[in-house]
Amino acid sequence: MGESDVQIELVKLASRFRRMMQKCDPSGIPQIPALANFPRGTCGDSSDLLAKYLIDHGFANVSYVYGMNGRQSHAWIECDGWIVDITADQFSEIDFPVIVTKNRGFHDRFKGQKKSSGDFERYDEWTVARLREAYRIICSMESEFDEVPGVEFTYKYLEPTSGSRVYLDKYSYVVSYGFLGSMKEHREITITSSGPCTLEQVLTDAREQIIASDQVEKYRSEEIDWESLSVIEAIINPFIE
Repeated sequence: MGESDVQIELVKLASRFRRMMQKCDPSGIPQIPALANFPRGTCGDSSDLLAKYLIDHGFANVSYVYGMNGRQSHAWIECDGWIVDITADQFSEIDFPVIVTKNRGFHDRFKGQKKSSGDFERYDEWTVARLREAYRIICSMESEFDEVPGVEFTYKYLEPTSGSRVYLDKYSYVVSYGFLGSMKEHREITITSSGPCTLEQVLTDAREQIIASDQVEKYRSEEIDWESLSVIEAIINPFIE
């Protein structure tokens, strides 16, 4: 695969794996107690599990990386020169759920970095058993995330310009939103940007489209929980200052 093809595949796999993790009932994965607070406090286990998923999908050059920023630790995956991080949004300055990038601006804040094999079989017997079972449970969610027919995602890297921290190129985005007073019901909507735009613009466009579509449905726009509005599928190579 060419470099852009590698990035596209990493984006797809990392995005899907994160959604699979979030689909699981945390109480059903006692092997990872912190999953109830995902992504907080789960960077180590999440990176180990993601590494396994990438290896199982044909990536061989997968490493686990760990570093410290003061008293704050963080872990992520590096693969074929790409940083792959599905828990960086536990930090207040990051608003993207999945990062696949070669820009080290954020991750190099974590000093004393240690890199090891991404295969969690390197751990002790108890840890391997714990991660194997968690991985089995998470992967049981995979069939629920088959590709949506007729939706073609385009992944391109856009060099950032001034005005916003994260810029996105022409792209299709799947946005999730819920309803006030409902813990279970949520919907997804797919929108397409007309050109380079910010993450904020994607959410603004999604809001306008949701209002238009929901005016003739059972929920009125004022019943939508706008705090739940988020991009759940559409991660390009974000630029982080």
